[in-house]
Amino acid sequence: MNDILNFVLNNIVNKFKGNVVCTRNHSFDIGGYEVDAEGDEIVFSFRVSGYDYFRITAKSETDSIIFCIDCKAEHGSFTHLQPENCVNFAIGGGVEPEVIRSFYHQYTCCLEPAVCHSFKELGNRTHTALLKYGDTHYNILGLQGDIFCCAFDGQGFHLSVNACGCQDLHGTFLSVSRAEDPFKAIKKNYEFARANGGIRVPLKRERVLSDIFKGLGYCTFNTYELDISEEKIFKKLDEYKAAGVPLNWVLIDDGWQNYTGQYLLSMTVDKAKFPNGLKYLVDRIKNDYGVKHVGVWIAMCAYWRGLSEGSEAYHEMKDMLMRTRSGHWIPSLYDNKGYEFFDKFFTYLEECGIEFVKVDSQSGYQHVIEGEMPTVEACRLMHGMIERAAAKHFPGNVLNCMGMDIENVYSRPLSAASRNSHDFDVNSKWPYESTREFVVVNVWGSIWHDMMYYADFDMWWSSDEYTGEHNAVLRAIHDGPNYLSDPGPCNAELVSHAVGDNGEHELCDHGAYPTLDCVYEYNPIFKVWNQCGENFALAVYNFTNEDWTETMNLSVVPDMNEDTDYIAYEYFTKSFARVKRDSDITLELKTNALAVYSLYPVKCDDNGEYIMLGDTNKYISAKTEKKTKAYIADILK
Repeated sequence: MNDILNFVLNNIVNKFKGNVVCTRNHSFDIGGYEVDAEGDEIVFSFRVSGYDYFRITAKSETDSIIFCIDCKAEHGSFTHLQPENCVNFAIGGGVEPEVIRSFYHQYTCCLEPAVCHSFKELGNRTHTALLKYGDTHYNILGLQGDIFCCAFDGQGFHLSVNACGCQDLHGTFLSVSRAEDPFKAIKKNYEFARANGGIRVPLKRERVLSDIFKGLGYCTFNTYELDISEEKIFKKLDEYKAAGVPLNWVLIDDGWQNYTGQYLLSMTVDKAKFPNGLKYLVDRIKNDYGVKHVGVWIAMCAYWRGLSEGSEAYHEMKDMLMRTRSGHWIPSLYDNKGYEFFDKFFTYLEECGIEFVKVDSQSGYQHVIEGEMPTVEACRLMHGMIERAAAKHFPGNVLNCMGMDIENVYSRPLSAASRNSHDFDVNSKWPYESTREFVVVNVWGSIWHDMMYYADFDMWWSSDEYTGEHNAVLRAIHDGPNYLSDPGPCNAELVSHAVGDNGEHELCDHGAYPTLDCVYEYNPIFKVWNQCGENFALAVYNFTNEDWTETMNLSVVPDMNEDTDYIAYEYFTKSFARVKRDSDITLELKTNALAVYSLYPVKCDDNGEYIMLGDTNKYISAKTEKKTKAYIADILK
């Protein structure tokens, strides 16, 4: 056995000690194995009651390993797996990590970051975790097989099918990679899992973000929530137009459809709210306000709990529906009927001028279809049908929402953008505290989510006098969609510093990541970094309740060249400084203030040293397309 396999066996999966749990409380121990090498694979064979064979295969490279399970029940056996936690392996058993950054399900629709110092402290349904052992970082990743998914907690690794009557399991369930850089450990793990069949859908690098989402957007939800109307939307767009805010797209969020409670009544727009119809609304948004693209909100089940039985929508789409065991009428999983449903629905939307959809309530889908078939299988089918229909009508322009369950994350074949956190909001009593939580949750979430999708940080408010700039900078240093939803009058000047002059959202190279000193522990002087080609960007938030002075060493920003001199430009003070990777910068920040740096490598020509300086009117000048040769002698006078 190679080094990484030995390490994982002894310290992470505890030599595969565990059990198989079947219905009617039958449980069979997994323990002791025979080892056989087959080429570059090592096969662990176990004797488990009721199974013809029960094997785990490990395939590894120097710094990565992936595990696959293959088990078949005896012919005629009454061995039917318990739907949840049917196969369980102990966790730990050896040397504990110094610290763990984990991502777990606090509630259904998103993954929450957490820090702990023992495997026993891991939260419910953890999807991925970063472990620190000395100078080495290990990333562990729960995967999916044919009909199961793997999550873990303080008790162990758990394989679940979420359906009755299953006996056999086949496919990957866990991968581990290591590196001396935490971000490289994570990237290596996703790449290795993808190359070895553990991730069956494209990684982010294989996906294409629609040009629509590379411009500034507006979403109706925080402005009006469900109480939207033709008149109200035009009123808000009048405000943005008068302020000169260059919107590239508008999302008509939940509330535009005809529904009762959480059930859909018709497949068309609510005529009471939109008396002139959806096409009229879309045409006016485009023609009168210069907005290029308009999209609408939908739910994965067509509405939160599907279609109302006996309604107009029910009768129109009945041949394409299925009734779940819990009594919900939703687009069918069988015989391609779900595709036919969304093809027909999207035909109507396309005829009205709609060019993209936001698909919501994705992690709630597992609850709706539970018991019908394994949730992994159901999500693969439904995501595939929705995205094929979207590819036909909207060239794949989809915003995924409430879908951070691994059944959703590993099931989307085409779409590129996915929500990264809980809903955006500013608590009026505790504005800084609620914004602090939102910033750190999104930045930490980007650590893993950025491997799969362009992480969507949700809408934000330029109109909030306390936290507007915090959120503007967060969107500017990120590479995901950027869209407003102001309840009050927008702050057009603030918005202008976060986007290009024509509303284009120039992207950094990857998601917004925490600096090395903020990966595992929460630092109230919270730092966020990104790369912009050869340049770097750094945002520093003072989330303390007092004025703060601190010395920051630039080595917390990964990938800066230690042999290169840089010029650091700070946006708020308009100051320049010559620095290197090991330089100290003194931070003097008022309470709840922030600093934003662009770092440019120093170059040289016949006239002397210079940098290619971006537009210093923008928060992140390092990423702007417009660049000017600026000589060091001139800027460091």
